[in-house]
Amino acid sequence: MITRVELTSKDNSSPVIGTPATGLLVFNTAISGTFPNNVLPGFYYWDGWQWRNVNDTKENRTVKFTNNSTTVNFNTLGGVNIDIFNSLNWNEDNSLYQKINNTDLRILETGYYQISCNLALNADSIEQYIELRLRLNTTDVGDKIFGLSPEDSGNGGDFSIHFTQTILVNANDILRLRS
Repeated sequence: MITRVELTSKDNSSPVIGTPATGLLVFNTAISGTFPNNVLPGFYYWDGWQWRNVNDTKENRTVKFTNNSTTVNFNTLGGVNIDIFNSLNWNEDNSLYQKINNTDLRILETGYYQISCNLALNADSIEQYIELRLRLNTTDVGDKIFGLSPEDSGNGGDFSIHFTQTILVNANDILRLRS
């Protein structure tokens, strides 16, 4: 039987006493650490520097979508899903993401995900307040994202909102950006 342990992070050799032998295999029972060194339950091996999940062969995978929709009203009563998944620019791993439609992206593997978004916006009124949230299924996650069109943007109400958040996603969760 493989030794069961409670790892604290990928870059901490404990609870193994001393320096673990390269290739040491353990079964982690804990959810611990902070991104990008967090650990989830499963099999890990020591690579000489850190614990690596045996299934973790694709740590940095990227998908990029663009959208040039000009008709989204962010101030719709009750909120609206923002169509940010319009045009796929690239997807490094088709087994990780599945586009459902222009507002919904299914995540196919459990893990921590870093979500970055750059929104170029135009407001038809000055000092337009915008509040956005990432949403998994029907639950808001992560920090609230705020934007404010400036009183005088100098370019017909153009402004932008940029954010990056890291969230835990379960397999088959649906990711959305919602106002």
